[in-house]
Amino acid sequence: MRMLLAVLVVLGFAGCTLDDGLVDGGSIDAGVVGDGGPGTATLTGQNAFGDAGAFESHLLDQSSGVTLGYEADITNNGLACSALESLNGARAPGSYAYVIIRVVGENVAAGPNPGTYSVVDTTPTDGSYGAGVGWGFAYSDGGGSGTFVATDGSVTVTQSSDTEFAGTFTATVPDANGQYTELSGTFDAPFCP
Repeated sequence: MRMLLAVLVVLGFAGCTLDDGLVDGGSIDAGVVGDGGPGTATLTGQNAFGDAGAFESHLLDQSSGVTLGYEADITNNGLACSALESLNGARAPGSYAYVIIRVVGENVAAGPNPGTYSVVDTTPTDGSYGAGVGWGFAYSDGGGSGTFVATDGSVTVTQSSDTEFAGTFTATVPDANGQYTELSGTFDAPFCP
């Protein structure tokens, strides 16, 4: 039976949906590491934002708990891990932008190794990995805009472990008007367990 990944993207704290064919059910493990702040990220492109922090989420098989992939959740809400922990899964207050970068597969034994992964529209089921990139906005009233999902691109992973997910990415993403532009950047995301 095909194990599918989570529709609800925790963003460590945001509760935004990434509906990209890479996510269809399952679980995400995101929490807090000590009192440290978020990791770092840089973004370039029309939909880029400054003051970005990054956290790692683990994408887990719902029944076995096996790590199927990792996700870097980038946001400009400025919350440290300790602040995220105090939210206890609730959405962060205020308005903020976010970018989601993930590498995930099904029928895999562990998270992805460092390497370059192509953006795909469905989770590979043959034991290989595919990448997904999306971006959007969360509004203070609880609404949002997005998640706008990449149609192509790649994610190059330089660090891949239960404690850190780092690398670079470039992707073609739509905006709210259906116009496509490039979004690229770097991420160094510590896990907030």
